[in-house]
Amino acid sequence: MKYLLFSIFLCCSFLSVSAQTTITFGTVTEATNYADNNASVKKIIITGTVAGNDYSPDSEWSKFRTLNTVFPNLDTVQINTAQNIPDGNYMTGGFFSNAYWLKGFYAPQVKRVGMIAFSYCIGLDTIRFPAAEQLGNGAFLFCSRLTSADFPQVTAIESYTFQNCRSLSSVNFPFAATIGEDAFAFCTGLTEVVFPQAAKIDDFAFNPCPALLKVNFPRATAIGDHVFSNNRSLNAVSFGTDFTAPAGIHFGRCVFGLMAFLTRNIDLTLGENVLPNPSENIWQHDNVTISFVPVYRWKSITSIPTANIVLTKLLPVNVYPNPVRDQITIRFEMETSGQVTIALFDVSGRKVKDIRNTFAEEGLFTQTTSIGHLPTGVYVLTLMINNNLTTKKLIKE
Repeated sequence: MKYLLFSIFLCCSFLSVSAQTTITFGTVTEATNYADNNASVKKIIITGTVAGNDYSPDSEWSKFRTLNTVFPNLDTVQINTAQNIPDGNYMTGGFFSNAYWLKGFYAPQVKRVGMIAFSYCIGLDTIRFPAAEQLGNGAFLFCSRLTSADFPQVTAIESYTFQNCRSLSSVNFPFAATIGEDAFAFCTGLTEVVFPQAAKIDDFAFNPCPALLKVNFPRATAIGDHVFSNNRSLNAVSFGTDFTAPAGIHFGRCVFGLMAFLTRNIDLTLGENVLPNPSENIWQHDNVTISFVPVYRWKSITSIPTANIVLTKLLPVNVYPNPVRDQITIRFEMETSGQVTIALFDVSGRKVKDIRNTFAEEGLFTQTTSIGHLPTGVYVLTLMINNNLTTKKLIKE
C-alpha cells in the first residue's frame, strides 16, 4: 500500500511539472508574482502589453532580465505584443542584456529590436522575429551561442548588431538595404553571406570573419573601409549581378586589406553593367588614386549578363476564405510575367508550407491549396513576385 501511494505521488508530481513547463501570463508583473512550483517552468509567454519603456520601478521591461530569480530553470521567453523593444543604453545595458540564462526568444509581432537589447546574452541560441523590420545598434552584440539570424522583413541592420556572435553560421536578410559599421565583425562561424538587396555596406562590416569563403552582393553600390579585411579564406566574391543599367561600385579604403595580393585567390564575378569594366584579371574601383588603396588582382574575373529585373505591379491580393478551415485561394493580377514564390509561415517565423515557386505569365493568377493539416492559429502568407514582397495575415480555424 505504501509503495502504491508513493508511486501515485511520484506520478502526480511528474504530471504537475510537465503541465507547468510553459505558462502564459497577461503581463510581466503577473509572472513576477507567480508562486506555484516555479522551478518546473522552462518557458513563459506574455500575451499583453508590456508597461513602461525605461528602467523605472514601474517599468515591466526592466523586469525581464531578472525573471530567472522567479523561475530558476527558465530559459525561453515569448512576447506577443506588437510594441517595439525599447532602446537600452551603454550605462545600464539593454532590457535583456546579460540574461545569461536566456536560450530562446520569440516575438512574432515586434517590428524593431532596440539598441543593445540582447547584448551579452551568452546563452541565447534561438531567436525568431518574423515581423521585425529594423535592428538597433548592438542588438545582439556578444551573443556568442547564436547560430542563426533569420529576419525576412528587416530593411536596416545598424552598427554592431551581431558583432562577436562567434557561433553565427547562417544569416537570411532578403530585404536589408543597409548594413551598419561592424555589424558582423568577429562572426567567426560565417562561411557564406548573400544580401540580395543591400546597397550600402559600412566600414568593417565583415572584418574579421576568418572562415568566410563566399560573399554575394548583387546590388551593392557603396562598400566601406576594410569591409572584408582579414578574411584570408575568401575564395569567391560577387558584385552587381542585379544592376539593370551601367553603374559603378564605390570602394572605400582597403576593402580587402592593404595589399593587392590578398585577392589573388579569389574568383570574382561581376554583372556586365558594373563599371569600370574589368581588364584581364584586374578590376579596380572608382577611387584608386588614394595612395594606400591597392589595385586588386584576382584569381579570375567572370562577367555575366545582368538579370533583367522587372518590378511587377500588383493589384490587391485576395486570399479567401479568411479565416479558413481547409482550402484557401490566392488571386491577384500580374501586369507582367515573372517568378512567383508563395509560402506560409507560423507566427514564430518557421516556414510550414511551400505553396508555389514557378514562372507565371501576365494576367490573372490563381492558386488553391489545402492547409487543413495545420494546427489552428495565426499564420503569415508571403508572396514574392520578382523582387516585390506582399504579406497577408491568415487565420486557421
